[in-house]
Amino acid sequence: MAQRAGRVGAGRVSHPAAAGCGGVRYLHPRQQRREHILLSSILEAAWQQGRGLDIAQLIQEVQTPPFVRIGVFDTEAFFPAKDRHELAMKLNNFLAAPAMKVWTEGEPIDLERQLADLEAQVAQETEALRSAVDPLAEDLETLEIRPKKTDISVRLLGLGWVPFWRDERGGSLGIKSLYIR
Repeated sequence: MAQRAGRVGAGRVSHPAAAGCGGVRYLHPRQQRREHILLSSILEAAWQQGRGLDIAQLIQEVQTPPFVRIGVFDTEAFFPAKDRHELAMKLNNFLAAPAMKVWTEGEPIDLERQLADLEAQVAQETEALRSAVDPLAEDLETLEIRPKKTDISVRLLGLGWVPFWRDERGGSLGIKSLYIR
């Protein structure tokens, strides 16, 4: 189960890490670049620990990762502190750009609250529709339709018969009773 959970976690962190690399203008193949691997590893570690990360925390953890190894290499050998600092500066410049102010200021996005609000709205609208088209509350008008002989055609006629009779005591006898005796 732990192995499966790790794979699920890796899938959940790969796309945000790729977006972070895209933000600092790194090109393909993203998944093989050490920047992507570092960001994915940081996001996966936070996810496995049940921690959330904002961009400021991510930048701090780029400089001081919460682990000592990436793969079989020490973090320092895989991605030296000087290079991690350079990546942190690029991420910070991306964050500090005037166009990013819209994303960094204001109330944080609360997806759970938004989902609960949408579910409540759907439930309310569903109930409104149910009450608007309640068949018991509808005023029904009786409309008599008189068929004409020319409107009726018989294509198939069938006859079904099941033997049934009463015994001397008034009980009924049918096919089931006949086969049981």
